[in-house]
Amino acid sequence: MTTKNFLIVFSILMSMAATNSLAQEIKVANSDGKMIYYRYYNNGTELEVVRGGDYSGKVVIPEEVTYMNRTRKVTSIGNGAFVGCQQLTSVTIPNSVTNIEQLAFGKCSGLTSITIPDNVTKIGNNAFSDCTGLTSITIPNKVTTIGGSAFSDCTGLTSITIPNSVTMIWGFAFSHCTNLTSVTIGSGVKEMGVEPFSGCEKLTAVHISDLAAWCDIKYTTEPSNPLNYAHHLFLNGEEIKDLVIPNNVKEIKSFSFVNCTGLTSVTIPGSVEKIGMCAFEKCKGLISLTIGNGVKIIGNGAFLYCKGLTSVTIPGSVTDIGNNAFNGWDMPDVYSKMITT
Repeated sequence: MTTKNFLIVFSILMSMAATNSLAQEIKVANSDGKMIYYRYYNNGTELEVVRGGDYSGKVVIPEEVTYMNRTRKVTSIGNGAFVGCQQLTSVTIPNSVTNIEQLAFGKCSGLTSITIPDNVTKIGNNAFSDCTGLTSITIPNKVTTIGGSAFSDCTGLTSITIPNSVTMIWGFAFSHCTNLTSVTIGSGVKEMGVEPFSGCEKLTAVHISDLAAWCDIKYTTEPSNPLNYAHHLFLNGEEIKDLVIPNNVKEIKSFSFVNCTGLTSVTIPGSVEKIGMCAFEKCKGLISLTIGNGVKIIGNGAFLYCKGLTSVTIPGSVTDIGNNAFNGWDMPDVYSKMITT
């Protein structure tokens, strides 16, 4: 585990210890006789699974628990509930659960099977980090947030699909998933934190279904975009080589197509007013660029190191060309072309 993850884990465990020391806990045997620990949750009306014994083998969490003649639904898997249970092999989570909190299954290296129920809306920080035995995971359509390092170091994963319901992917969410080869990004994603796919050395494909939505994602840094590692973008299963930005796009956000070396041509319509910072940086396969009359701003480094381009025509609508927008080309007269066309 990296130093970054260790510090996160340590701080969460300290917080978890403080929280659990104040909560009233109960333990109830489920139908197969395994004891599961809970705390009262949501003003005592519901239950949250908490850290108890060293769980192993298969664990089935019931949807409801009756204790002292009162039945309550289980709605949350709490902070560190199963953390470090390396002999745990599978977990069944009921549909009543809506939250999977921080480190809930962190470092469960023996876990090979888990189904996240359809009603879950939140996957917390480090929730499944270091679950090296997991080879697949399905993120349900109600999840809106994937926490920091939520699936980091899950080295058994080969592909991941982010549903349309997700709006935020926090930093390092899938970092060091070293066997991840493809990722599908849903059209609802609005923001990606710091390097959510860093260390994914085998990532070769990013799949999307909505090009306009892709252009609108906010990236915290350049490496926040999985294209920085995969280099190839697929729209509805077909690789985009000749990119035509849709007419309903007004801004191409910073880093939108960074390092997308599979691109050979780009057409930007007049509906686009701004090309963001480093939007097409390092698109080394790009040999043709058309910028529509209507574009006003070309951001810093927008086409930096696009060495395959030999000429560019800048329309009269452009009022601002950022620093290094076209630097790194084998085209020494690019600035004279900008001035005279």
